[in-house]
Amino acid sequence: MSKRHEVENLALIKHQLEVEELLAKQQQDNLNCIYRKLEAVDTVILSGWVNRLSYIYNVSLDGVF
Repeated sequence: MSKRHEVENLALIKHQLEVEELLAKQQQDNLNCIYRKLEAVDTVILSGWVNRLSYIYNVSLDGVF
């Protein structure tokens, strides 16, 4: 009986580990995506494109940056 419980517990722990690994991978993918977006925003700001875009779309950025 205790051997059966041990096997069931090990199976549950293995399943839990698989779920946690999948969640960790999804979270890392999301983090990488957000980081790439922030890098793109930084590039736009630092390259001066933000000023050109504000002119094109007639948006005032005074006091924002």
